[in-house]
Amino acid sequence: MALRVAAALIVLAGALWMPAHAGAGGVPNWLALTPQQQDILRPLEKDWDTLEPERRERWLAMAQQYPGLSRDQQQRLKARMQHWATLSPQQRAQAREIFRQIQQLPPEKRREVLQRWEQYDQFPPELKDALRAARGKTP
Repeated sequence: MALRVAAALIVLAGALWMPAHAGAGGVPNWLALTPQQQDILRPLEKDWDTLEPERRERWLAMAQQYPGLSRDQQQRLKARMQHWATLSPQQRAQAREIFRQIQQLPPEKRREVLQRWEQYDQFPPELKDALRAARGKTP
């Protein structure tokens, strides 16, 4: 579960660090998104219309930057969005709380935490499973 929360945290961090997309007529519902935005944000389709406007704005900002990402970054972001969409409301709240705690760390410690996560994220699935098993956690 900690791995899932951490993965969701990374996606959330990206969404929260992006500048908000200001829309004059408010934040569009799913059907009002462009086909490109819908394609990029597809993992969030089911929940889109129930998200708070500020969260939708942040996801829209991320979708705007998506075409400029490398193919690998795009695939990683899509996978993380798909994972985020599978989390329960409680798991999402927990991920947001962890993100809030990380944001309160001194900059050097925050960079260290994120660097360690990035290193862990590069591990093959078998090694991640072994590490979770060694800590007594299930995937």
